[in-house]
Amino acid sequence: MEKQLGISDLVTCRTSYPFAGQLRIAGEVGIILEFRKDSCRVFYESLFQNFWLPTECLRKVWESEAIGLPFLTRLRQLLVMVGASECELERLGTGYRLSAYTDDLPGNVLEEVRRYMDATLKSYAVHPFGMTKMILELDFVVPEMSA
Repeated sequence: MEKQLGISDLVTCRTSYPFAGQLRIAGEVGIILEFRKDSCRVFYESLFQNFWLPTECLRKVWESEAIGLPFLTRLRQLLVMVGASECELERLGTGYRLSAYTDDLPGNVLEEVRRYMDATLKSYAVHPFGMTKMILELDFVVPEMSA
């Protein structure tokens, strides 16, 4: 039996899904940014686009399949570190903003994020969201890959 899917999981769309070719996501690896009972919002780096897809058409990606995907791997690690329940990703000129919604954000987690991001982290802010949640906004750049 396949493991349950959740936020930050790297996934690929099963080729049997009828719209995979039309959406240009066949064979592409994406990351789950938001999860509902029967569907997930999956971000595809190659298209810099999100799609709501039914969970039954998604397959969790093995770690060996994620090699060569440093951006998605880094994004996944950040989401796991902060315990995100959902998130948004937007492009900001040469960088990105990750807005991660979380229930709890201890100070030591912020320090871990700062160490993990190192010089790629440009700024961060924590804002209240509703009565019980917080939003962590991280502005960062992606280091250039050496040839």
